[in-house]
Amino acid sequence: MKFDYLSRMYHEYNELDTRIIKLDKVLKTKELDKREKELLINQKEHMKAYRERINYTKEKYSNL
Repeated sequence: MKFDYLSRMYHEYNELDTRIIKLDKVLKTKELDKREKELLINQKEHMKAYRERINYTKEKYSNL
């Protein structure tokens, strides 16, 4: 069970990395209005915070 949980966490972490990279690319390459940019930046920060939470949880459960 612990292995399944950690495996899922690693999978979510990797998906978030991919999404953040794609979002950075969109922010740099596409013409967006100010509001769109603000929303995407907010979304990126939210994903980074969630990724940090996943990292904390992975460390916590891998040390048990």
